[in-house]
Amino acid sequence: MILLAFLATFLDESFYSVLIIGIPVLLFLLLTLFKDYKKILFLLILAIPLSVPLTLDNGFTLLFPSEILLAFLALYVGVRFVFFYPIDKKILFHPVSILILLDLFWNMVCSINSASLEVSFKRTIVSIAYILIYYFLLTELFSNTQNISKVYKLYILGLVIPIAYTLYMHAEFDFAVSDSPQISRPFYNDHTIYGAVLAFFIPYLIYSTVKKQDNLNYTIVYGLLSLLFLVGLYFSFSRAAWLSLLIAGLFFIFTLLKHKLIVSFVLLILIIVNASFLWKTIYETAIESKAISNKENITEHVQSVTNISSDVSNAERINRWKSALRMFYDRPLMGFGPGTYQFYYGNYQLRTEMTRISTYKGDRGHAHSEYLNKLSETGWPGLLLFISTGISVFLVAWRIDKITSDSTTKNLVRITAMALLTFYIHSFFNGFIETDKMAMPVYAAIAAIVAIDIKLRDKKINR
Repeated sequence: MILLAFLATFLDESFYSVLIIGIPVLLFLLLTLFKDYKKILFLLILAIPLSVPLTLDNGFTLLFPSEILLAFLALYVGVRFVFFYPIDKKILFHPVSILILLDLFWNMVCSINSASLEVSFKRTIVSIAYILIYYFLLTELFSNTQNISKVYKLYILGLVIPIAYTLYMHAEFDFAVSDSPQISRPFYNDHTIYGAVLAFFIPYLIYSTVKKQDNLNYTIVYGLLSLLFLVGLYFSFSRAAWLSLLIAGLFFIFTLLKHKLIVSFVLLILIIVNASFLWKTIYETAIESKAISNKENITEHVQSVTNISSDVSNAERINRWKSALRMFYDRPLMGFGPGTYQFYYGNYQLRTEMTRISTYKGDRGHAHSEYLNKLSETGWPGLLLFISTGISVFLVAWRIDKITSDSTTKNLVRITAMALLTFYIHSFFNGFIETDKMAMPVYAAIAAIVAIDIKLRDKKINR
């Protein structure tokens, strides 16, 4: 199956090529599905980082083989949940599940009112598949907590080849910063999602390296994988990925200090208040900064984060943010509909804010912020539900951390929360939840925390 994914990159992008690859895949899926759906689920997780885009004659693009596996599994799970084995009520009525379902319901409502019905319903159908497989099915699977590590390991194993390939290709160009944006193709569309995924899994790898292992060889393997992922992250030159991992690391250290929640809250308020008083100074510094990203000076590349006047990457990001806000002002309640930002933001750009990489074509269309993208596409209720889901997950993780005495469970929840934090921080600057490359790890991490919470609640009731 995985070898067929590589074969797809060499065949011409035609209907016949898809048939040549697809027929044995479909036969394999049908035979396996009836025997054990878990095998396909695990295969899907392994295949996600290895999947590559395949464009058909009609211009339709799919990620092969992950989207074929996802479609089959979603159909199977949908039938299974409706006609045979309904979703466990403990999972279905968990507060996090309710928020996820409310968010999905609101997406459906916004799709009905969408500026482009076809685009929004396609986006919503994909979201349903993600939630069915990557959240509900995995939450069920994680009732055995050993499967959490298994899922982590499968995705990490699948990532090894893309990292090695990207580093090899990047070495051909002397690791030039200017070549980093597209160097991770065809496995990852650009360096931002590539870096975000690496940052997401690094906490688990480092934890697995430093924790006590039964076999020294495991420690060595995890150590080497940690090094590979850290090198890959560094050469992704994704500033947002670096920042997200740094902040998540500080968060983890903070949890080890065992401060009370009220102390954390007070410190957060102090940071916000200080930032408010110093806002003018921060803004003036950003305006005056001349550091440019994608230059060969790595120090300047990092400093360019503060340059909002002449750095084209930052300036374009602000252009997208402002366009998203203007779209929201036009449709504050339901937005333009899921998946529509790229097709409508062009008309909301101001010429004075556009950059040399701006476009009206809808071919580079994301708000460069998960939060603002939600705001423009599903209005303020959509953004509120997205934020509420994130907050509820962290509150559940915090509760588990406080009530469990099992160090393995405690550390697993902390590491998972840390991984999720890298996503929510990175989401201020980019948006990836619309692709399974990122959706799967995020929903799987949420599923892991929910599954552990349900298991602990059951233990408490049965005492």
